[in-house]
Amino acid sequence: MHPHTNNNIFKDFIFAHKLINIFMIFIGLYFILSAIFFFLYYAQIDTLSVLELVKFSIFASFGFNSSTDVILNNMLYITSLFHQIIALLISTIFTSAIVLKYFLHPAFFVFKKRCNLFKTANDEQILAISLYNSSQFFVTNFNVRIYGRVESIDGQGTKALKNINNNQPIFEKTFPFMEQHLVTRLRIEIDKNEQLKELFDNIGKKSDDKLDLILLIEANVNKLDSSIYEVSKYKLDFNNIDETIAQKEPESIELNYDDFSKSIGWDKFEN
Repeated sequence: MHPHTNNNIFKDFIFAHKLINIFMIFIGLYFILSAIFFFLYYAQIDTLSVLELVKFSIFASFGFNSSTDVILNNMLYITSLFHQIIALLISTIFTSAIVLKYFLHPAFFVFKKRCNLFKTANDEQILAISLYNSSQFFVTNFNVRIYGRVESIDGQGTKALKNINNNQPIFEKTFPFMEQHLVTRLRIEIDKNEQLKELFDNIGKKSDDKLDLILLIEANVNKLDSSIYEVSKYKLDFNNIDETIAQKEPESIELNYDDFSKSIGWDKFEN
């Protein structure tokens, strides 16, 4: 059910902070771990000085060799083992944070499964693509380019793919911002492109035409120290058009200005 909410406290925290801040936080966690286990060791070991116990605790927290001859009983062995496990867990979380930040950006946008094809009051054909920002981040400078691609036969008579509109976008627009759960409609004016018009005039007729709509999205995000890039694609089969196109105007959503996720009409978003 819509709207989807792509909120994750850990992921949002990682994406919203610079690497140096994340690094300092994890260093702080290691020292907190060292302090906690220092007191546990202090209660069980009376043969080492305070300075030696501090050194032992810090080395164990950072994963260095912390072996010592004082671990002579089972309870102390279990405490040390537990210490090492927690230190390993923190290291794993830190590694995951780096991977998330630089290799696995979140998916910000949710797209309607089908496009909408309709005519305006001026009898102009419009193909509308609906989407919204599912993350809690405020997206700015949202630029979207849509390319059309069709099946073709190349000069050697083999199957190929060809971009229509001379490899130029059939739609391009920049929105200043996109808030969470606020639906945006991308309206492609079909009649202004002869190749598109010819394809869509075949709707209702037996046709083997297929059209790929490839969306390239670039945007900036507040509190995020890198740009975002997303790619989405619609595959339109004109011989089975109802699977990918709803031949009517998209349903309106009556906004709840206090909370867009509670707007009226989300249940009809996919119509």
